[in-house]
Amino acid sequence: MKYTQILSGVLLLIMSACNNAPQNKAEFYVRGNCEMCKERIEATVKGLKGVSEAVWNIKTDMLAVSFDSTAINEEAIQKAVAQAGHDTELFTTEDVVHDALPECCKRRESDKSGNQDNHHHGHDHGHHGHDHTHHHDHDHDHGHAH
Repeated sequence: MKYTQILSGVLLLIMSACNNAPQNKAEFYVRGNCEMCKERIEATVKGLKGVSEAVWNIKTDMLAVSFDSTAINEEAIQKAVAQAGHDTELFTTEDVVHDALPECCKRRESDKSGNQDNHHHGHDHGHHGHDHTHHHDHDHDHGHAH
């Protein structure tokens, strides 16, 4: 009987020690559009070792994370999110990963920063219609050679 009490006391001590891991909270921007994005973002972050909670707000694009700072840091979390297809404050998703997302989860024109010029909508990239001929017809000698 005494052995069982000691064992349960040791287990209780171990469990409480696990719950006392240094919990950090962070909130940062994660680009997304829909419920599928929300599921992907949250599942990715919750699957990381040391993360205890992850909630992405679809209206504000902000991800709230609780994590054990001895197991993972905010930068590693943001990197994992970007590798899953969603830009964060620190990392931009690689095009090949982004292009594999369902259409509804892809960046929208308003999401793009100025240096992401993958689509050329409305841009004039050349002045090919300019007339470069000389307008000096009156200078030409229209007579015959002497």
